[in-house]
Amino acid sequence: MHRVTLVFILFLLIPDLYIYLVYVIRKTRKAFLRGLHWLPTLLLAAGYVYFMFLTGDNAMSNHTQAIGRLAITIMLFVFPKTIFMLCSLVGVLAHFIIRRCPRSPFTAIGAVLAIISFLNILYGTFAGITRFDIKEVEYCSADIPKGFDGYRIVQLSDIHIGSWQGNPEAIKQLVDLVNRQKPDLIVFTGDLV
Repeated sequence: MHRVTLVFILFLLIPDLYIYLVYVIRKTRKAFLRGLHWLPTLLLAAGYVYFMFLTGDNAMSNHTQAIGRLAITIMLFVFPKTIFMLCSLVGVLAHFIIRRCPRSPFTAIGAVLAIISFLNILYGTFAGITRFDIKEVEYCSADIPKGFDGYRIVQLSDIHIGSWQGNPEAIKQLVDLVNRQKPDLIVFTGDLV
């Protein structure tokens, strides 16, 4: 658990520290606004500490929905910042190697990609979670006995059913969709909760 916590803290702090040192300090003179930059990071870190260390022995099974929401919130704030930081660092490296190369296009690209990442995570959280995809794959092999000809297997993956505790209609929609496939076998794989 301690290694996971260390990785989490580094993952949370490195992009924020970079953005703070390279952009916030240079663009902002007011201490209040500089401090405001750290507010989301402090809240995310507090949420992580609360769920991982202060809620009892088995936080992952007792608080799955809250931990899922914390993970989404972390992705909303950390991934875009990390993307922005990486684009900015490429700009710094390009400027260092080719002196005439300006850094501002890399910063602009990083900002656009960060916004797209943020919006993509929001979409997946609120709309994409109930957009079920069906992909039909026909498998043929001489090694499969003839009795399995036409045998239908439905594989369900990445359901994250804990996210739907307040949305039983989505579960009904999923069950109906699976039943319409007329499966001979249903297989659950990966990220059910």
